[in-house]
Amino acid sequence: MALSDIIARIEADAQAEADRIVAEATQRAEQIEAAARAGAERETAKTLAAARATARIDAETIVVKARLAARDAAVARRRELVDRALEATVDAIAGLPDEQYVAWLAARVVDAATGGETLRVGSADTAHEQALRREIERIAPSLQLADSAQPAPFARGALLEGRRVRADLSLETLVADRRDALELVVAVVLTAVEV
Repeated sequence: MALSDIIARIEADAQAEADRIVAEATQRAEQIEAAARAGAERETAKTLAAARATARIDAETIVVKARLAARDAAVARRRELVDRALEATVDAIAGLPDEQYVAWLAARVVDAATGGETLRVGSADTAHEQALRREIERIAPSLQLADSAQPAPFARGALLEGRRVRADLSLETLVADRRDALELVVAVVLTAVEV
C-alpha cells in the first residue's frame, strides 16, 4: 500500500471520526436545546398559570371589596332611614290627638307598673297628667301610683320610680326599645321600594 493511500485512509478515518463526533455533538446539542426549550415552556406555563391565579384572586378581592363597600353603604343608608323613621315615629306619637296619646301612654304605664311607684310625666306632658291618671285608673283600677311634683327629665312620656322598678317610658325610649321590630318594618318597606 502506498504512502498516499495510507494517508488518504487515515484522513478518511479521521474525517469519519470527526463527522461521527460532530453528529453526536449536534444530536446532543439538539437534545439539550429541546430539553431547555421544554423546560422554558414548562416554566412559562407555570409562570402564566401563577399570574392568572394571582390575577383571578386579585380580581375576586376587588369584587368582594366592592360588594362589601356597596353593602356597607346600603346598610348605612338603611340605618339613616331607620333613624329618620324612628324620629318620625316619636313625632307621630307626640302628634296624636290628646285622647289617643293619653290612652297610648296609659297602656304603657299600666304594663310597666307593679303598684306603689311614683309617676312622673315629661315636662311637655304636665298638661295631660290628670287625664293620664284617670285613664290609668280606668284601665287598672287597683293600681296605686304616687304623685310627684317633679316632672320627668325628658319632654314627652312618663317615668315610674319605685323600690322594685324604674321604668323610663319616654317616647324616645319606648320607640328605641322597639327598634328591632321597627327596623324590620322599615327594611320591608325599603326592600319593596328598591324592587
